[in-house]
Parts: sequence; C-alpha cells; structure tokens
Amino acid sequence: MITVDSILVAMAAVVSVVAFFGACRKIEKSINEKHDNQQKWDGYEQSIKQIKEEQYIITECMVGVLDGLHQLNCNGKVTESREKLDNYLNKRAHI
Repeated sequence: MITVDSILVAMAAVVSVVAFFGACRKIEKSINEKHDNQQKWDGYEQSIKQIKEEQYIITECMVGVLDGLHQLNCNGKVTESREKLDNYLNKRAHI
C-alpha cells in the first residue's frame, strides 16, 4: 500500500542519491581543473626552458661576433659593447 510516508521516504532517497552524484561531479570537476592547471604550468616551464636555451645560444653568438670584430681592430662601439656584455654576464653569473 502506498502512503504519504512511503512517498516522502522514496523522494528523500532520490534527493539523497542526486545530491551524492552532484557532490561527486563537483569533486571530479575540481580534480580535472587542478590537473589542467598543472598541465598548463608544465607547458609554461617547457616554454621557459626553450627560451632560456635560445637566449644562451644568441648570447654566445654575440660574444663570438664581438670578439671577432675586436680581433679585426674594430674599436669604438665594438669594444664598448663587448665590455658591457662581459660586465652583464659577470653580474648574472654572481647573482
């Protein structure tokens, strides 16, 4: 026999199940967001590493070019630039 009490108990059970799955979905969404953020950060770290490698190569090339020009007795701006670059690299090495 169906009574008001049995209907209320059934509705309470349905609401409880829906609330439980809703909470599970929120937890899943939170975990997925944290995972996505970590993957983005990993991508940023990789990009930063690549940029640093490129800057290192460019700096080494600049040192080579300035040294070569200095050896060819190109003075003035070449000597000044070479000294500025050497000073900058020395400061960065001791930070």
